Amino acid sequence: MTNSKAIFMTASALALMTASGAWAQDAAPAAAVEEVVVTGSRLNNVNFTAPTPVKVMGAEQISQRAPATVGELTNEIPGFRNTGPTVGTRSSGSGVASNSPDLRGLGPNRSLVLIDGRRQLAKDTNYIPASLVSRVEVVTGGASAAYGSDAVAGVVNFILDDRFTGIKGNVQYGQSKYSDNKEWSGALAYGRGFADGKGRFVIGVDASKNKGTGDHYTRPWGAIEQGQVGYPLTRAAGVPANAYLEGVELSTVAPGSVVLSGPLKGTTFDSAGNPYVWQYGQVLS
Repeated sequence: MTNSKAIFMTASALALMTASGAWAQDAAPAAAVEEVVVTGSRLNNVNFTAPTPVKVMGAEQISQRAPATVGELTNEIPGFRNTGPTVGTRSSGSGVASNSPDLRGLGPNRSLVLIDGRRQLAKDTNYIPASLVSRVEVVTGGASAAYGSDAVAGVVNFILDDRFTGIKGNVQYGQSKYSDNKEWSGALAYGRGFADGKGRFVIGVDASKNKGTGDHYTRPWGAIEQGQVGYPLTRAAGVPANAYLEGVELSTVAPGSVVLSGPLKGTTFDSAGNPYVWQYGQVLS
């Protein structure tokens, strides 16, 4: 028993010496961290602790796209339904197309818009200068637990470059190969500090205009007027029931016909299908 205890005490002493030697070694120096960017920080609270993926579009990606408006930027992010000027809603009385982010196609009322983490009264992103956006953060699921029912579809947070100093701008112009769809855009941003760095003034202005495209006759595929033509049952043998031909003008109104009754009585149509009032004239006996 004495020998067994001695052997056990010796082994324990060796283990302690080994452990103390490990603690005596100097720890490797940690790498210096220059910058830490925290995204979606509000999602980690007592009401919502599950991890939620945050899509981030940084300043480098934004500069590569050079968007004329913030709406053009969000329309390129997966998960957003296109709500640009072509399909955007028009604000009451102004006649200006607005652009409200629509995540997952659930409607703009279910997508929350933040600027630097703060809620906005208006969801129209056209009021946000694209030249001052440093990054865009998008959460497309589970955000309503932290932000409320207006974030059922998700949250888009625009982080502005409020520390910008100096002046920057850009001008763009483009058109289609058919010399239409002419579009120009310009952006200008300015920032400076004052009161020994205690205050800062930043302003950004964007402007763009698109003249649109012509009708389908301005394109080669539209000028040839391709269309499907159906042949009657009395067609000759070997003639197909349907054919896809060129020079076909489809119209549900026969030129020269007149509506004889109803609220549109007295309406006729010209060769292009445009309605106009028929002049009956006088009946001579």
